Amino acid sequence: MKWKSTLKRSVQLITLLLFITACSKDDDTQASIEVNLDVNEALATVNEHRQNGATCGSSEVSPAGDLQWRDALAKAALDHSNDM
Repeated sequence: MKWKSTLKRSVQLITLLLFITACSKDDDTQASIEVNLDVNEALATVNEHRQNGATCGSSEVSPAGDLQWRDALAKAALDHSNDM
């Protein structure tokens, strides 16, 4: 199942990005990292799963609408993680 490996890879990349950007040095020197993440591919994978709904334990979850990338939100999240 290709979608599972794609979703797993997307989640791993996002987790790595969040982990790395959350780390900072004690002397307030900001670390810089370049991440090659295809946001459109990650969003397409997530949205595909949201459209299908899910079963969580014995609960059915209805399909949900698509998520959209927001540059301002991504910048705010990155700035926040750099402040941590």
